[in-house]
Amino acid sequence: MRRFGKSAGVVFGVLCAAAVTTAASSAQAKTSWTQVHQEMNQGNSIMALTALDATHAWALGQKSSGSNTEMFALGTTDGATWVTVGLPVGYQLMMPLTLAFADPNNGWMGGFTGKGGRVWRTTDGGSSWSEALPTGQEIPVHMQAFTSGQMYAVGSNYVVAYDGQQYQKITVEPASGLSLKAVSMLNPTCGYVLAAADTDSAPGSALYWTNDSGATWTQQGATLDYNLVRMSWVSKNLGWAAGAKGGAGIVARTTDAGATWTAVSIPDHPPSGNMIKDPVPASDCFDVKFFDNNRGVATCVACTGGCDPDAGPPTLLTVFVRTEDGGQSWVMDPDYEAAMGGPFMKLSGLYFLAFPDPNHGFIAGTNNMVLRYVADTEEAPGWEQPTCEATGGGGNGSGGSGAGASNGAPGGASEDSGCGCHAAAAGATGFWLAAGLGLLALGRRRRR
Repeated sequence: MRRFGKSAGVVFGVLCAAAVTTAASSAQAKTSWTQVHQEMNQGNSIMALTALDATHAWALGQKSSGSNTEMFALGTTDGATWVTVGLPVGYQLMMPLTLAFADPNNGWMGGFTGKGGRVWRTTDGGSSWSEALPTGQEIPVHMQAFTSGQMYAVGSNYVVAYDGQQYQKITVEPASGLSLKAVSMLNPTCGYVLAAADTDSAPGSALYWTNDSGATWTQQGATLDYNLVRMSWVSKNLGWAAGAKGGAGIVARTTDAGATWTAVSIPDHPPSGNMIKDPVPASDCFDVKFFDNNRGVATCVACTGGCDPDAGPPTLLTVFVRTEDGGQSWVMDPDYEAAMGGPFMKLSGLYFLAFPDPNHGFIAGTNNMVLRYVADTEEAPGWEQPTCEATGGGGNGSGGSGAGASNGAPGGASEDSGCGCHAAAAGATGFWLAAGLGLLALGRRRRR
């Protein structure tokens, strides 16, 4: 029987159904959280999130009603009011999984149709979409875009690179048993892609580097024995990645361009009234964003019930954490849960984050909930876009789902904190079969 080891291996209810305690002295309360969107239903979930700046952001998700599931997209131009925007049309079956924007008008979306993977493009802020590139039998799962017009996307064994004029699909052969889950370019010329295992029965991760705009990729360091799914870099050498190790949520840190990693544990979710009487361990971390060499945020979850994937969607608590010492220690933000409206809304796992800068951001997940953060007192801005040199300073600017885009990609672009899942596109029947069997979140972390 498959079980979440110590609550690890979170199943997206959305995909299964349809397809501190010890605080560092430097940590400060961040009180400006508001709930800007919610649709309560266990089968509802945001599946991708990206923010270009404090006011322009987009999300992909699904709504469930009985046996019916509807995909949707949301957008905001003021950060507070989220409205339905367009999706690609003309497909009998279509599931969007990731998106990223270069500016308020120009963006990309990746996903799956009954005829395989696709990349779509919009020039009107997401109101309409046109097909830009078919990607074959593997789906794009994560994207990053730059204000200068370039875009990168990853699928199981390829990178899509758009230089502002033409698209290239570049084969990348990850280590055995791994598939590409995330892209985090430092700038349009150089950066990283991350590969991870599709199951927790044989976990693993590997990092790959390019300095020629994605034409070639070289593995950095050895293959790890645990899963990492999203990453954030402030220079070529200094980066972080979110994931799970031994059934516990972690954020790993490297200071040597991925040659070695140090995994740092996440604090438990503390007791909370009669509903949560004991501390609950963080079981998975899904997204991470750093603004400079010290300040960062990450989204993790803790499972409180239904943690056996065979039993249906689990009940999850969000563990949104901050660090001010470069990820050597993490503290749970004390204020975001107060913004989760409704008596049971704390039991909403918010997987994705999109922080374009230290003073503004969004987190989103189940119940189609989106929380907005605006700093009460403005902090110093993050570092500027990194260079390709090992000694280069700078850092990620703004973005979307995953490191770089969902959190704010370098140079004011966006990247998506999207699904990161993997499925073969073997036609319409194969798609719904895969969805019915339960595509697992961010790498299908399945335990046996």
